Parts: sequence; structure tokens; C-alpha cells
Amino acid sequence: MCRHKPLRGDDKRIVLVGKTGVGKSSTGNTILGIKAFHQEASSKSITKICKLGKNVVNGQHVSVVDTPGLYETDIPEEEVIPEIIQCVDMTSPGPHVFLLVASIGRFTMEEVQAVLKVQEIFGDRALKYMMVLFTRGDDLEGSIEEYLANGQRELKNCIEKCGGRYHVFNNKDKKDHEQVTTLLKKIDAMVEQNGGECYTNLMYQMVEEHKRRETKLKKEIQNTHDAMKKKEEQLLEKIKQIEQQQKEEKLRDRNLYAQVSKVVPQPSGKTQEKVPAREEKGEEKSEKEKRQNGVTAMKNVLEMEQQHKAEQAMLKKRMQDTERNVEIAAAQHQQRMQEKKEKLESEKNKMVMEHQRKMKELEQEAASVEKPTISFSDTRIVLVGKTGVGKSATGNTILGTKAFHQQASSRSVTRICKLGKNVVNGQHISVVDTPGLYDTDIPEEEVIPEIIQCIDMTSPGPHVFLLVACIGRFTKEEVQAVLKVQEIFGDRALKYMMVLFTRGDDLDGSIEEYLANGQKELKNCIEKCGGRYHVFNNKDKKNRAQVTSLLKKIDSLVEENGGDCYTNMMYQVVEEYRRREAKLMKDIEITKEKMRKKEEELQEIINLRKQEQTNLKSTENTLNAKLSKIALEAPEETKEEVNKEKEQKSSDKPNYGDSYMRRVFDLEQQRKSEQAMHRKRMREAEVQMQITAAQHQRRMEETREKIELEKLEMFREHQKKMDELMQEIQQTRAEKEEWLHKNLQKKTGGCTIS
Repeated sequence: MCRHKPLRGDDKRIVLVGKTGVGKSSTGNTILGIKAFHQEASSKSITKICKLGKNVVNGQHVSVVDTPGLYETDIPEEEVIPEIIQCVDMTSPGPHVFLLVASIGRFTMEEVQAVLKVQEIFGDRALKYMMVLFTRGDDLEGSIEEYLANGQRELKNCIEKCGGRYHVFNNKDKKDHEQVTTLLKKIDAMVEQNGGECYTNLMYQMVEEHKRRETKLKKEIQNTHDAMKKKEEQLLEKIKQIEQQQKEEKLRDRNLYAQVSKVVPQPSGKTQEKVPAREEKGEEKSEKEKRQNGVTAMKNVLEMEQQHKAEQAMLKKRMQDTERNVEIAAAQHQQRMQEKKEKLESEKNKMVMEHQRKMKELEQEAASVEKPTISFSDTRIVLVGKTGVGKSATGNTILGTKAFHQQASSRSVTRICKLGKNVVNGQHISVVDTPGLYDTDIPEEEVIPEIIQCIDMTSPGPHVFLLVACIGRFTKEEVQAVLKVQEIFGDRALKYMMVLFTRGDDLDGSIEEYLANGQKELKNCIEKCGGRYHVFNNKDKKNRAQVTSLLKKIDSLVEENGGDCYTNMMYQVVEEYRRREAKLMKDIEITKEKMRKKEEELQEIINLRKQEQTNLKSTENTLNAKLSKIALEAPEETKEEVNKEKEQKSSDKPNYGDSYMRRVFDLEQQRKSEQAMHRKRMREAEVQMQITAAQHQRRMEETREKIELEKLEMFREHQKKMDELMQEIQQTRAEKEEWLHKNLQKKTGGCTIS
């Protein structure tokens, strides 16, 4: 912070704060009695940095600091706040008073927020050193006390926050030193009330320290909250993972159990194969038993071969049936998709045809209306704009009579549309004064229907909408006022709109210079209104040249529009379009919401399918590994069996004297070898069946996923077509409206009525 030389104890140190354009610099000059600060009427802030002015006033050393305007659109708040804080050092040891400067007129939310902002910057203690100073005291028709008594609740609350301290200035009357003397007396009384104390740098540092601690505490609380939230999320995620794993394990166990239960039955007819017990070999065994064993062995071998072939045939048949079922399901799905696609196409065609039919009916209705010839000596004007810009005073200036009640007030004076008429320069002039837009006392849903009445009150319709705005800062509310009129009456209303500036007496130069140096928002607004503007000084009622000039500009506008005016029919067309568009948008939003939910469901199904496929692939890999293991173990088993047979031969030592017995023994050995081979084949077949089943299930899942993706693609295609239809309707809207307007103009050759 920059440091300045401390001022003497008898100094009065004043800081001016407030939003841009309320006259802080002018107020500083009035207090000091010199031109210490640059001042001019401008749509943007003149003061960009804090400036200090000093002078001796009534024997007192008075120091005034002018600060940049709050809520300035051209300067970011993060640059304005540090600059305002400089005022504490510039008035070292500190200011005796913060003067919150506000204009006589509507007390906006920006003024309310200005108090809160000073409170936020300098702490609650700063309210002990704050006073509200009203500029434009010359606009008051009564006393300041009457103005406050009839003021908005927000204004009264603001005065109350500042300890009931207020003052009023007329910065145009520099010779009126009494207003400055009274202000200094009020400041002296406040200083005495505060025990001779001023707002010091130490107080500000305490506020800053408190803010830092509060911010740090909030940050710690937020960090703790975030950490707890993160842990909670991790815990929930872990629980979900465990639950998912449990589900997958259950599913895997169930599938494995089902697969194991499908083991191919053995030649004995039982599910589990039992290895026949070794027949007792002894010398006491009869030749008959050996012969019977040989026959049984041959029979078992034949049965095993036949059963193995039957199982292979059954497995092949099952696979063929499954493939056929998949093909049938795919064909049925394709047919359903085609039917749904045709249905959607039919619905789209119906919507387009219905829209075209209604448009044709509306055009026929418009063409069938008979229009009377209107005398262009009539000029019909509608005044629109935010509260407190001087619409009623403008109406009175145009008509040259007091047709509308006007007074300086912090709240809207006009609550309903009012019509005033008079003959001006030989023309019949009708003016409708409308309630102010963005009025804190009247809800918008009440203001809009009232403003719409202006069309009927100026039947067949107004020639011009005058957007009334004050010379000074061009706020967001003025910008939004243009958009609001455009929203209410449609884009076509811009062809009939002109900006009219009040308080022309505040201009230091020409209106052209004011606009050239104006904000970007102001220039954009003028451009939207076709570059049409005018300026009024409502205090100079005798200046009829300003009215004559305005009427000439309106005549040029009417001529430019082909003698046309904004008609009730145009408004009805706008309303009809708005209703249809709202309904269509609602239908589209409902459809989009349904499609979004369906898409989420489909995406969830696809994710589940992918998870199942992953599990199936894992199972398949496990089974393949198992099959490989069996293949490796088989030779070892065969080798073991051969060794056992050799041992058996050496221990049994059968008598091969008889060739028949030798043949039976060979058959028995062959049977045992075949049984071992069969066990191997059965195990391979079991694993192969599991692999085949897993592959089949995976193919089924892939088919299902493909079907779900096709559904999703179809829904997206439908959404795309709905968006294209909406664009087509919006594109034809302007064309239809233009065609209707030209048709009406062609049939009537001038103004139209509803």
C-alpha cells in the first residue's frame, strides 16, 4: 500500500464509495469547493484509481478520497477492491466517514450490495463510520424525508444499517455552500458519537486477520469434509466391489456346479465312473469265469464306443439347435427394429404435416382479415425501460401535457399501462407509459402481461417502442430490457425500436461523443435498435425542438418500415410460435429424458455383458489349462498302468498252455487299456464340453451386446432426427413470419389490426 503524510488532528477525512455513475467525483468537488476530480457524464467509470483531494472548508482542513465505482463492467472486481482499500492509507491514520453515494431515483440492488461490499471489505465496524449521501437533489419534488418515507424497504434497511445517517446534495448548484456546511456538521456529530475516533489501519488489519483466520478455518473444515467424503466414497466403493465379487463368485459357483452336473454318463449307466475292482486271480479260478470275463470285456468295449458316438451326435445336435435359435432371435430382433424405425419415421412425418397444416391455417386466417386504411397523421408510441429512468416524464414532454404522474421515487410510480393523447405539431400523438422492468416491488409475472396491454391500447399497434435509459452508466438492466422486449414481442419488434436517453442536461459534450466513448454493451444495444437513438432533457419543457426532432425520426422509422406498425396480429403470430415452440421443446425434452434413461439402461446392460464376457473368457482359459494338464498327465497314467500290468503278469504267472485262455487274457488287458483311454477321453470330452459351452455363452453374450448396441444406435439416430426436425421448424419460423408480414402489407398497403 502506498503511504501518505499523516494529516493534522483537526482534519476531516472523507472516503466516497458507491457504484459507477452516481456522481462521486462531482460530490467530492462540491464538498471541496474546487474541481479536484475529473467529472463528466459517461456510460463507463471515469475514476479508475483512488484519488485524494484537499482544501480548507469553513476553516477546517478537509480531505476527500474518490474511489473507483463498484460493480463496474469494464474493471474486474478483483482489481477494484484492492484499489479501494488504498483509501485507508491515503487518509492516514484513517477516514472519519465513508460516504455511500447514491442517486435520487430507484434504489437498485447494486446500492444494497454496495453497503454489503463495504461491510465485507472493512468489516462490520465500518458501518459505525458510514453515511448515505444522495445526489440529484434537484430531482426531488418534496423533502428528502418524504422521499425516504415513501421509499423501498431496501432503501430504509440501508439507511438503518448506516445508523439512520443520510444527506442530500445538488451537485449542479455549486454556490449552495449550506448543503456542504450541513454535511460537515453531520460528520462532526458522527465523529463525536464515535468518541472522536476514526476508522484506522489497525482496524482494517484486524478485519483482514479475522478474514484470514475465518478463511483458514473454512478451508480446514472443507478439507476435513472432503477427506471424510473421500473416505466414505472409498468405503462405499470397497463395499460395492466386495458385493460384486460375492455375486460373481456365486454366479461362477452356480455355473461350475451346472457344468459338473452335466458330465457324460459312463458305460455302467452312473454319473461317476467306478473302476472295476481287480478280479481275484488265483489258481482256484475256473476256466468258465475267465471266459465270462473275456466276453464282458468285449461287450464293455463295444458299449463304450457306441455311447461315445451317441454323445458326440447329441453334442453336435445341441450346438446346431443353439445356432439356429440365435439366428431366429437375431431375425426377430431385426424385424422389431425395422418396425420401430418405420413407426418413428411415420410419427416424424405426422408431426411435420401437422405443423405445415397449422401454419397454412394461420396464414389463411391472416389473409382473410380485412384491414381499414389508417391515417399516417396518427403516431402511436410505447415507452419501455427499467424503473426510475423517467418514462412518465418523457411521455409528458412528448405530449406537452401532464398526462402521466411523475415524481422522484425509489420505487416504481407507474403500476399499470396508461394512455395519453394530444395533438403535437398537427399530428395526433398517442403515448402509452408502461410499468418498469426489473422492479423489485412488482413480480415479473405481473409486469409482463401488463406491458402486453400496450398493443391493444394503441390499436392497431404502435409505430415505435421507445427504450428509455438515463445518461450515465449503461447497466446490465438496460441491456436485458432490450432482450426482454425482444422476448415478449419477438425479433420483429427490433424493427420498431429506438433508444431514448433522458437527463440530456448531464451531457458535457454531444450525444455522439457520449456514444463514441460508451461501453460496448451500449453500442451493441444501439446497433440492435438499427442505430436509432434520441436524447431528451425532461426539465426543459419549453424546448419543443427536441420533441419535433424525435417525431421526425419516428416518421423516418415508419417510412423505413413501409408505413407499417407493430400489430396485434404480429404479436399473436409470435405467441402462437412461442406456444408451439414451448410445446415442441417440452415434448423433445421428455423424449430426450426417456432416451437418456434408456441409454443409461442400455449402457448398464452393455457393461454387465462385458463383465460377463470377461468372466467367461477367464473360465475358458482355466478350462483350456485344465485340458492341457490332462493331456500331459495321460501318458504318465498309461505308463503307470503298463508297469502295473507287468507286475501283475509276473505275480499271477498264468498258464498259457491253452490258446483260448491266452486270447481271453489279452482281451482283458485290452479292456483295461481301453478303460484307461476311455477315462482320458471322457475327461477331455467333459472339459471340451465346458469350453464349448463357455464359447457358446460368450457368442450369445456378444450377440446380445450387438443387439443392445443396435438399440442404442437406433435411439441416438431418433434423437438426431428430432434435433434436425427442431432446427427445421426454427429455420422456417422466421421465413413464415416474414412471409406473413409481407402478405399483410401487400393486402393492406399499410397498418393492420387484429
